[in-house]
This record gives sequence, C-alpha cells and structure tokens, in this order.
Amino acid sequence: YPRDVMLSGVYPQNLIHPDNRDEVIRNVTAVRNREIASGHYEIAGLTMDGRKIFLELFVTLISCDGLDCLIGNVMDVTERYYARKALAESEKRFRELYTGINDLVLLHLLPQEGGRIIEVNQSASDTLLAGHAHLSTLTLADLCPAGREREICVEHCNKAASGKSSACQTIFERSDGYLVP
Repeated sequence: YPRDVMLSGVYPQNLIHPDNRDEVIRNVTAVRNREIASGHYEIAGLTMDGRKIFLELFVTLISCDGLDCLIGNVMDVTERYYARKALAESEKRFRELYTGINDLVLLHLLPQEGGRIIEVNQSASDTLLAGHAHLSTLTLADLCPAGREREICVEHCNKAASGKSSACQTIFERSDGYLVP
C-alpha cells in the first residue's frame, strides 16, 4: 500500500487475511484492555491487489497526553516465512533419509573440536550394538581396530579438518570384537 492510500483511511482489519482477523482483533483488544502488556504475532496479510503475504505484527499500548494509544509495527516477512518453510521441509526430508537409510551414518566433530561422535542413525546403533549415549562418548577412531584402519580414519578426519573434501571406507570394531566392514 502506498503511504497516501494508508493515510486516506484504510482500516487495519482490511490489511489482515480473513483467516487471522478474529485472532488479531482478540489480541489487540487484550492489549488495549491491559490484559497483556504487548503483542507479537506472525499473521497472514493482504496486499492492495489481494495477494497473501506474511507479516510480523507488534502491538503496544502507551499513554499520550492522558489518552491510551495503540502503537502497531508491521513488517513484511514473506520471504522469511517461505525460507523457514523450505528449511523445515528440507530438514524433514533429510531426517527421513537419515533415519531410513540402511548404511551406517555417524556425524562427528572435527579433531580440533574433540572429534567426538555427535549423532548416529538407527542402523549404526543397531550394527555397532551401542546406543547413542555410549557412541557419543567416542570418536570415530575409537570405533576402528588398532593399526592401519585407525590410521585411515585419523587421516580422513584430519583431511576434513583442513577444509578438504574427504570420505573413507573403514572397518569398525564392535564392543564384542566383531569387525564390521
């Protein structure tokens, strides 16, 4: 909305998407009646041409020359809304892949950060016969048998720590001594 249109008497309710009007009126009334000190909401709004956008709304009650006045700040957060939605969908897809894959997946810190395992998928936990709590006390190298396999693992971690792309295949040793290729 251009400034002159806003100042010509556009009703604030007309800026709010119908799905959110009752909620906003209820919350603004609660601020006006001093039931709550202020309000902070994310709502759907409408542009002048009727498109749906997303708004962040702040409402506060102040006294001015003995009169109560509502002050509202509104910011268009449509891009942030869609970015947050896309991120949530991406995280959901990653989580489904991560939990559903049969391969062992172990996420670990870089050596300079301690190298500790911070997350494992169910396949890793089942195959290594160890729960997340136990595995999170170990480093990736702790799971490798002594010798060349452990050296390969340490080289992989150090290469990744230097900022270079690194992947390796190694053998893990379960607590019962069984070697997992």
